[in-house]
Amino acid sequence: MKALVTGDFILDKHILKGNRFSTSSSDTLKGTRIEELVGGANLTFEFLNKLLQFEFEKADFLISKNKKEIENLKNEKNDPSEKVNEKIDRLSKEIDLLNDRLSITAESNLIDIKFKEYLTGQAQFISYVDWNFDQKNKKWNHKEMGYGSFMHRTNEDKPVSNKVENDLTFLEDKYSDAGIIIIDEANLGFRNQDLKFNNKTILLKMAYPFCEGNNWKSLQGGGNKIYTIVTLENLRRYDVKVSKAISWEQTALDLCFEITRNEKLKGLLKSNYLIVLIGSAGALCIKPDPIEENTSFELIFDPGHMEDEWDQSTETLLVQEVLLRQAFLINLSWPFKSNCIRNKNSNQIYQIILLPD
Repeated sequence: MKALVTGDFILDKHILKGNRFSTSSSDTLKGTRIEELVGGANLTFEFLNKLLQFEFEKADFLISKNKKEIENLKNEKNDPSEKVNEKIDRLSKEIDLLNDRLSITAESNLIDIKFKEYLTGQAQFISYVDWNFDQKNKKWNHKEMGYGSFMHRTNEDKPVSNKVENDLTFLEDKYSDAGIIIIDEANLGFRNQDLKFNNKTILLKMAYPFCEGNNWKSLQGGGNKIYTIVTLENLRRYDVKVSKAISWEQTALDLCFEITRNEKLKGLLKSNYLIVLIGSAGALCIKPDPIEENTSFELIFDPGHMEDEWDQSTETLLVQEVLLRQAFLINLSWPFKSNCIRNKNSNQIYQIILLPD
């Protein structure tokens, strides 16, 4: 099975400040330099490849292990033949499933569009991060400086924020054999594409504002199964009443109420599955249903940390933090790896939230 990773690719420019402030400074001092990395959807693609590599190695190991067990069982003389055949059949089925996992590949349309050259000429797709070395604590500290200005102007000389910067409709044909489409969008133009995929599994990491743009409307049709991932941080920008740091249960109850009753958020329920990331330590998984009473919820969390405590207690570099969030996102929503959402019509959260007026 092939997976396509696409979305908003961003050119990250990391400005590492040096301490060479004079042309005659000692050559032992380090000068200021700029490191360029393609981020955004490319981070998801790179992490996915690492994840697949790990899965392949694990699958190879398990296949070899099962084959050895089958050989040993064939030579087994003590157990009844029926039990031996049952074990061999079970191990053979596991091998078939593991071989299916080995058939998964991931591709990105980054090379197709030569994004690095394209992004370099489009300041609105460039992110700047300022780094300073703390001599006392011997570590680098960073400060996000935001994005560059919009390059394109209308006749009235006003910024254009919803312009489709690059036509990606060729993806529909070129990646028609991809069973999974992973979209990492950051409200930088991709959401305005009018891409039509049919009968695909769509993993959509959606930026704020939610449910806007041609792409969201196009994905609704075509028999696609849509997994939408949003963050609680962005959801709170809609001025919703979701408690913080009281308890995981209370946060989940507040979220369930807002998502099912808040008109500004109901568009998210057009997904087949909705996942709300709560910092890096938890997530609320929602399986919407046309009949509101059948909508199910499942809370996954780290009992040792509240919403932001994990981030605050762990000294992470910017890149590490992003990758960990991506890891959490993929592990929660990976459709062929584990299904974290189970149908719980009698779920206690559901009963408490949906029964009151």
